[in-house]
Amino acid sequence: MAYTFTEIETQFPIDDTFDRLYADSLDDMESGTIKFPESWGADEKKQLLIRLFNDSDKRAKYYNTSGVLTSRTINIIVSKDETPCMYIQGMHDTRNTYVWVHGLVGKINNNKTWLSTAEFHNENKTWIESQGCNAFEIWAREGHKVEEFFKAANDKGNIPGTFSLQESPCILRWAY
Repeated sequence: MAYTFTEIETQFPIDDTFDRLYADSLDDMESGTIKFPESWGADEKKQLLIRLFNDSDKRAKYYNTSGVLTSRTINIIVSKDETPCMYIQGMHDTRNTYVWVHGLVGKINNNKTWLSTAEFHNENKTWIESQGCNAFEIWAREGHKVEEFFKAANDKGNIPGTFSLQESPCILRWAY
């Protein structure tokens, strides 16, 4: 029962899998992980996510808060037992760090606890190191679910590496 990490060279497919991951992520996004305009309806929110995940021009121009340029975009589909459970729009930056910029996280057995397990994070570390990276970052909105979720997983010892937290903007980092 392993996780697989598959790099995609093209845009993320906008299909039933995207729709499922989007539906599983919508409550989290609406609770503040993404700041949607209050006037937006469901279709506008979904179209924003499609643009965020598939706009190669924007992906190529990402800079981290230190001004370090993206060395290359690495977008992955994470699967558990051959079933996609997460899309990650990420980048390998010039500090040899793999950064999760945007993610859609699906439920396994009707919850997302799999994302906080040592099993997942050990396999994530192995994949990140296979890309030539020696650190992993998540960019989050300060004080919202993503920050709290990963800090709790780290506090349980489930995420390998040396943890650091930068506030304003919120960057969670694990160096290997």
